[in-house]
Amino acid sequence: MHNFLHWVGISLPFFILLAFMVILPQWAKHHWECYHKKYILGLIGSSVIGSSLLDQKFTLYFVDSFCSEYLPFILFLGCLYGLSCGIHVKILAHPSPKWNTLSLFLGTITAAVLGTTGACVIWGHALLQLNVQRRYKTHTMIFLIFCVANVGGIFSSLGDPPLLLGFLKGVPFLWATKHLTLAGIYVSSALLGVYYLIDKKMYNRESLTKDFSSFSVQIKGVKCVFALVFLTFGVVLIQKYSTQTWKLCSGNMLIHSSDIYRISFLSLVFYGIQRKKKLLCFSSDILKELSWTFFGLFMCVVPVIQWLSTAQVRAFLQIKGKPKILFWVSGMFSSFLDNAPTYMLCVEIAGGFQKITTNELKHVAFGTVMMGAMTYLGNAPNLLVKSIAEHHGVLMPSYADYMKWSFLILFPILFVLIQLIPNISIS
Repeated sequence: MHNFLHWVGISLPFFILLAFMVILPQWAKHHWECYHKKYILGLIGSSVIGSSLLDQKFTLYFVDSFCSEYLPFILFLGCLYGLSCGIHVKILAHPSPKWNTLSLFLGTITAAVLGTTGACVIWGHALLQLNVQRRYKTHTMIFLIFCVANVGGIFSSLGDPPLLLGFLKGVPFLWATKHLTLAGIYVSSALLGVYYLIDKKMYNRESLTKDFSSFSVQIKGVKCVFALVFLTFGVVLIQKYSTQTWKLCSGNMLIHSSDIYRISFLSLVFYGIQRKKKLLCFSSDILKELSWTFFGLFMCVVPVIQWLSTAQVRAFLQIKGKPKILFWVSGMFSSFLDNAPTYMLCVEIAGGFQKITTNELKHVAFGTVMMGAMTYLGNAPNLLVKSIAEHHGVLMPSYADYMKWSFLILFPILFVLIQLIPNISIS
């Protein structure tokens, strides 16, 4: 009991941070905008000090989290965002439900090829431009998060961070395409169908002149597309082939050569993007907001991850050999802990990459990718879409209000897939 209270105490800053992110932007927006950096730094400080007093090894855990997880993550996100800003997709069509739905479908496909972050930036700007005359745009941005920022990433190893991590850990490159495509088609089709009905209802409320013009797409910035592919494969190759490690602090801390090369590579790319900021229409404000948010999350979540990794918690969860429970557990954690570290954590709980079965790995991958859309915090592109939309004057729902959308629309679709339709599901 005493040990349990210690874990609760050092994990408290993370849950306080989540509560602040959910409550303050809704009830004290101006206060949060002015002082959110101080709140985040204060909670990080309390988490680091409290954990280190309990066990000095936590100091190394925090350093490792910052150097090998947060820094490469935010640099990679910044590079993806910056290069994607240089790709301009212009949709030449009337902003009708039919063409909006088709645009979301194309965005979902793009996410499988260029990754969810790049696809969100490209199609987020395109959809906002297409719907500039529309009064109701919030629902379109929410479904962009559902379809492009999350579901579209299920179709390939390059689509979403959890699947990319799995590939880097030895999962075959085409594994996700082979095992998860059918379930991904079901979820994306259901979401696009629901979106069409909602958008049609919203469209009928507006007094827009009916236009039956055709649909066409103009693409500019093809060089940035190749740069995105180069960036992604550069990170993959560094991670896969740079395998040297060095021990520090009496062997308690490992320095991986892949982290050094990856940070150096991403820093050079990001420096080049900063120099071409005006040409790429790159907004630093959006990235600054995201960097602070994820700085708080990556640091404060360290004690929580360590707690969930303990043998006592593994024994309590008892999810080995129960793939459906594994789906819901991984999905629940990925909704609040970011889906990339959750994927690795749940694989470890299930026995690691050497012992986990194919069926269990399917459920972990599907749960972390799909349910990363349940909250803004579940996947980095979710907050990116929110920031882009708000930057264009679209009123996005608060953290709590967004969850109403996800629980009313996405959750039932996933529940039916996992529990009631075994022939279509990933089982």
